[in-house]
Amino acid sequence: VVLQSHLPLSTMVFPMSLINLNKNEKFILSYLRRKHKASRVELAKVMGVSNQSLTRLTKSLLEFELIEQQSKTLGSRGQPAINITIKPNKLYAVGVVFANSKLIIRLDDLCGDHIAEISKKIDLSKPKECLETAESTLNSVLDSMAINEQIIGIGIAISGFFVSSNTVCNKYNVDEWTKLDLLSFFEVAFKVPCYVENDGNANAVGYSLSSRGSDLESAFVLTLSENIGGGFIAKQQLLKGHSGNAGEVAALFSPDPEAVRPCLSSLSSYLKRCSIENWQDSLDPSSDDHQHYLDWLDSATCALEQPLHFIQVLFDPSAIVISGDLPYQVRKTIADNVKFKALNYKHTEAEKAELIIDNEPSPLSKGASTLAIYHFLGTLY
Repeated sequence: VVLQSHLPLSTMVFPMSLINLNKNEKFILSYLRRKHKASRVELAKVMGVSNQSLTRLTKSLLEFELIEQQSKTLGSRGQPAINITIKPNKLYAVGVVFANSKLIIRLDDLCGDHIAEISKKIDLSKPKECLETAESTLNSVLDSMAINEQIIGIGIAISGFFVSSNTVCNKYNVDEWTKLDLLSFFEVAFKVPCYVENDGNANAVGYSLSSRGSDLESAFVLTLSENIGGGFIAKQQLLKGHSGNAGEVAALFSPDPEAVRPCLSSLSSYLKRCSIENWQDSLDPSSDDHQHYLDWLDSATCALEQPLHFIQVLFDPSAIVISGDLPYQVRKTIADNVKFKALNYKHTEAEKAELIIDNEPSPLSKGASTLAIYHFLGTLY
């Protein structure tokens, strides 16, 4: 179990039931979350309202103590300006992850600051035990920090694909997982809004609200972790599809269990077939097993080319982000060497997406907690 907490000892409890924000108030919070701070003049200009109207719009946010004013600074013309920021440690978002044989509980505040995280090993072949462990662990975290009334929602991320909007096919126990309504379970247990996405979509949402991702017009976020996932974001809106399976890029790879794919399970199983138990050691160029890793790397890079081509022509993203728990250097080497085609005819080719290597720590757990913020703010970025 790993527990990290950065929560101040004293925080004012403010019941979420008393907070009912309108569209303009949510826009102000979403803008401040992305920019970290802004003056009233800047906010009024962005929203297309007068300074007097902006003052009225911020009044309730100040009364709820969701925003605060900083000390005066000199503006562009030497006039004093007062910046507004989101007040930290007022509202919180929870992320719950079931993936890679782990349960992760993460807590972030509305500013996006990381407050606490717990990680436990779980057996995904026992779904009911996984849910019970998640419930008891999250209850312990919330009770110990006395912030139950300040939770805006819970985002749940799980590996697999959706059979319906609330049930997931997880390979470790297909029959049992597809019988469980994850959304209802958490909403009944915690009495707050809950949101379920597969790991690829959750990771895409998390990246879209990061400092780098929020500047992109659109991005397909490719998650290379234990397995492969993906999600498409355009103008900070997640493309879900009918059942939530849009962007399920894993289906584009060979289903043969021995086929090489750019993910940790493939790397580990490939090296085990070469009688190498520890895949981490093979990444060292001085290792006797390094050539086996290079052979896998060549095959994994080739296996990614066709899926990248499909992503390019079907989604036309401005960027393809290669994220996940596969080590950064492995993902970078793949990105540096992979070749994929854009739309073309004769000597004319459409613009290809920029390849970006994400180096955010714990991208999936951050994505899960960001789901709650994403929905709370009404995706008004």
